[in-house]
Amino acid sequence: MDIDQTYKNRLNRSQISSLSITLRHLEMAVESIDQLLEGDRRGILKRTTTDLSAKRREAARQMLMAVRDEIQVLTAEFDLDVEVQNGLKIAVALLAHSWEGLEDARSENLRRYGAVDAALKDNLDPHIERLINLVLSLEQFISNKREMQDDSSEHLIS
Repeated sequence: MDIDQTYKNRLNRSQISSLSITLRHLEMAVESIDQLLEGDRRGILKRTTTDLSAKRREAARQMLMAVRDEIQVLTAEFDLDVEVQNGLKIAVALLAHSWEGLEDARSENLRRYGAVDAALKDNLDPHIERLINLVLSLEQFISNKREMQDDSSEHLIS
């Protein structure tokens, strides 16, 4: 059922904003679910399993497409706000958050959870420092804060 065209201008600015945000969050959830339906993922410290048969996975994807289609209809019918997200800024924010967590993973900061073996300063902290340097280098590279040549991976890994 199509939305009656006469409703297009019946939302005020705040209502348009609220509806846009709600549907944007739904769209992001649909994107995440679609990625999960791609199959199991294996990381180093994280495993994600999605136990669905191929038939159910395809049916779920069709349902996700129906949700996207409905979002598209509402966006067009009510002239909803489209947010342009800068992927590089998101990446930099994720790296900044990771850097903050790494700072808290230093041996001196682990004391809040109990006694810390003195050897951790020599065994753990150099690895944490290396990760911090890699994260900061990646953040600088993505942000274009410093010039890097084509062999930039050498600079990040050294």
